[in-house]
Amino acid sequence: MPGKTPDKNETIGDFESFFQQQLNGRTHAQESAGSEVKEPILLQTYRRALVQTAVRLAKAQHRIADDPTNLYVPVLGVLEVKDVPLTDPAEGHILRRARVMPACQVESVRERVGFIMHDPSEQTTLILFDDGSWANVQLNHLELLPLEQRSAVVALDARTVEVAIPLGANVQVGDTLKLDQQFHFAGIAEWSSDCGELASVEQVLSDSSCVVNVNGAQRVVQIHPAARPVKAGNRVVLDALGRTIRRNLGSTNVDFRYFKKPSIRWADIGGQEEAKAELRTAIETPLKYPQLMAQMKKRPAKGFLLFGPPGCGKNMTAEAVMSMYLDLHGPEAVDGIIYINAPDLLRSLVGEQEALLRYGFRLANLFEEQHGYSALIIINEVDGICKKRGLAISSDSSETLLQTALTQIDQTNAIVISMTNRQDILDPAFVRSKRVSRKIYVGRPDKATAKSIFGIYLKDIPTEGMTSEELAANATEELFSDTYAMYKLNVEGTDSSETVLFALRDIVSGAMIDDSIVEKAKDLAINRAIAGGTDAALRKDDIACAIRSVFETEVLVDHSDDTKRFAENLTGTVRSVDRLYQGKGKHA
Repeated sequence: MPGKTPDKNETIGDFESFFQQQLNGRTHAQESAGSEVKEPILLQTYRRALVQTAVRLAKAQHRIADDPTNLYVPVLGVLEVKDVPLTDPAEGHILRRARVMPACQVESVRERVGFIMHDPSEQTTLILFDDGSWANVQLNHLELLPLEQRSAVVALDARTVEVAIPLGANVQVGDTLKLDQQFHFAGIAEWSSDCGELASVEQVLSDSSCVVNVNGAQRVVQIHPAARPVKAGNRVVLDALGRTIRRNLGSTNVDFRYFKKPSIRWADIGGQEEAKAELRTAIETPLKYPQLMAQMKKRPAKGFLLFGPPGCGKNMTAEAVMSMYLDLHGPEAVDGIIYINAPDLLRSLVGEQEALLRYGFRLANLFEEQHGYSALIIINEVDGICKKRGLAISSDSSETLLQTALTQIDQTNAIVISMTNRQDILDPAFVRSKRVSRKIYVGRPDKATAKSIFGIYLKDIPTEGMTSEELAANATEELFSDTYAMYKLNVEGTDSSETVLFALRDIVSGAMIDDSIVEKAKDLAINRAIAGGTDAALRKDDIACAIRSVFETEVLVDHSDDTKRFAENLTGTVRSVDRLYQGKGKHA
């Protein structure tokens, strides 16, 4: 029976009426021919479903894409299901949705997708195509190919709903679908990848899923193809439900590599002999003499805390440990040096700080798994992440970061060296034994140490009137003299009173000797050589002028904390503190 293709401008009711007429017409023809009409209940059900589907498809053709009644829902998953013929074994009726290929030249049929109802008794097939047109042809004129049907699982309120996806719609996990009021597919919504919750990737599970940290909580999410690939440490944007990564912002600004190739050796550090010896013994011995460690059942020291005033060599000591670590294991061990700068972590978002800290320790643990020996973790300004509970302004986030640090230290086999000049605010849970096996004070240089430091930085420098060694000795005497006294402390003892001077020597550091005194003296020598047209050479007067310049600068700085600590080490009671020098040219 020839068919007439409905006009696409016909109403929805016309589609339903037209299709019903075609089905009824076939039944009427059978009755006129005297054949008994026996339509199985199963086929009736399929016929009704077919009509409903035709109406829905027609609605989809005429739907306005920006209908304000559309619902916008995120896609949680996409299902692929192969089409299976629906057959009534008693009558042989078949209803299926398939891709139709013409086996011969049929004017009304071309390669399209549609719903097929086949009547074996007449060897004819009624086809309703997705575009609303139809055809009625003999079965031997067609080739029906299996159709891969797709559906999307979407989140709708507190439920998950499966929605059929039209053929050709490229729907992926993480997309946002538009649904009509009957929850039928109405299109793929445009989505701004610049908006959404920010998270950091902690662990990649597969190409399509990973563990992220959102505001301090871990969550497993899916990865949208547009955001791949992702790596641990990446910052990502999640969709509206926080279940899918829609955009990858790349790596964070925190880099756990040391900012330069370690070059400091133990010989480059003046003084600090006790600190150097303890670190070398604790780190070198387990590697060089494992049999002795086993005989004594000695556990390797795992945690070290370098503490003391600023500029006294903690960073240099840590860099010397890095150099020793590379000497022991070879240049490939550079990947095992994890440098965590606490201020960089604190500049990150709340919740991301903990994730980054865990990531740094995970790098160390992965290195050990791959290479068979412990990584080296250096934590600079550890007081930023292990501050005593109750001291921080935002106590909740600070305590969460502290707890994360304690857990990571307990769970790692890495050598952890922490540095701080505020040991007084460290949490007791951090500095306890087994977390910190060795507490090493890196203090201000005494007179002998200062001479050694001057000797290191004056070595191989052209001098005039003195050798480098003599210049180093002269500079030390100048620096430690009473000439540069800043405060006078009146101390009352049990039997007598005395006056004690607080001078530049009491706040000296290796950094001051190197960067402030020696470098300033070199500037003076260079300027003199430029003015006189001669070669540059360092004189003792250059050193003295540099020390005077440093003194006149330091005297303007508030040293109340330094004088307080200085007074605590005195015998007797400090009755008064008098300032001796008010600035350049001003004496008390």
